[in-house]
Amino acid sequence: MEMQGVVLRDWPADEEFDDWAIGRERYASWLSVLFSVTDVSARADWVGMRGLALEPAAGSLLGLIAILLAREVGADGQYECDACGARVFRQRPPRAGESVYCTRPECKREQQRRNQARWRAKRAANATGQEG
Repeated sequence: MEMQGVVLRDWPADEEFDDWAIGRERYASWLSVLFSVTDVSARADWVGMRGLALEPAAGSLLGLIAILLAREVGADGQYECDACGARVFRQRPPRAGESVYCTRPECKREQQRRNQARWRAKRAANATGQEG
């Protein structure tokens, strides 16, 4: 198979994966081969208080598509913190309008500040509704 001038010689054959129960392993194996033949590498960067961040870097258009595919499929159960943007792992997706926060102390303080502001606004709206 040839895509964008890259020959995929090490592509795993479907016969190697006859048990669909190992779908995740199949996907990981497929992505590993795709990353290796499309010159996908990783770049490390220190991002202030968030710590070390590893960012994949694509060497081709197909590599960029592989990175985007991996991010989308592999992001199940991951959400973005509303305060700092860090990835947060949760068992269930947030409900409509529900905010997600990570465990950093400054994000917890921001969560508390926003909750108090919402509570005050709701209380003020109820007080105005009762007077009129």
